[in-house]
Amino acid sequence: MTVRSDNFAGPLQTTSPGQEVRHLGAEPPHGAHPTRAPLGVRRDSMTRQRFECLVLQALDLIPHRFRDETRNVAVVIETAPDPGTLAELGIQPPDTLFGLYQGVPLPERDWTYGNTLPDRITLFQAPIQAASADDDDAIVTIGETIIHEFGHYFGLSEDEIEAI
Repeated sequence: MTVRSDNFAGPLQTTSPGQEVRHLGAEPPHGAHPTRAPLGVRRDSMTRQRFECLVLQALDLIPHRFRDETRNVAVVIETAPDPGTLAELGIQPPDTLFGLYQGVPLPERDWTYGNTLPDRITLFQAPIQAASADDDDAIVTIGETIIHEFGHYFGLSEDEIEAI
């Protein structure tokens, strides 16, 4: 299944069961930057298709001045972070991840950077869904997570992102 948004360079597409990729615009992950949040009460199941639509809506709300500066970024939807990722990042229940940036932030790139795989922003559907009371709540959480992870792409620290 492919869903296209005219504001980004590429479709959201299924790459394997339970995973979607949205190409926007790295070499193996330079650094992983989690978005942490406590797990909430699980709400009724949301289909992947509905979640994709909410993600597309949130991506379309990114201001053009930031979209225009975004290159070679894949936005990936996965069901949940795997236990190995959580352990690697030192995250223990009840905390989890809503999103994760993996790549080389723009300010850390020099003239040798190029010919690389896309940076990757992963959104985790199950934790976002569990922490959201309804679709409106989910779109807010998705939007905040996207802003947070793109903040890391643009080289912002946790403190700078929190100030936004």
